[in-house]
Amino acid sequence: MLLGAADKKIPGGYLSDSNGKNISYKNKNCCELTGLYEIWKNYNDQFVGLAHYQHYFWNHDVKSRFVLYTLIMLKGDIKARPVAEQELRGMLKKI
Repeated sequence: MLLGAADKKIPGGYLSDSNGKNISYKNKNCCELTGLYEIWKNYNDQFVGLAHYQHYFWNHDVKSRFVLYTLIMLKGDIKARPVAEQELRGMLKKI
């Protein structure tokens, strides 16, 4: 879902937080709450979820989000993927 979409052109195939009853214009202060508000007020699904794009563990040796974003902008696809459960369990045992 594209958040803060009240003043943006929405790419084809994307949902946005600017439909029906919304607070999309408050996104700069409320962040993903504008998306949750959109879901609450405009959808009737029994179950919904929210996954924040910055909170994944990656298998790529990147020391910070800034470096990750820079690599993506410069190289495009950096062959990063979410860490598999077994791999994550192994990481957690070392900590």
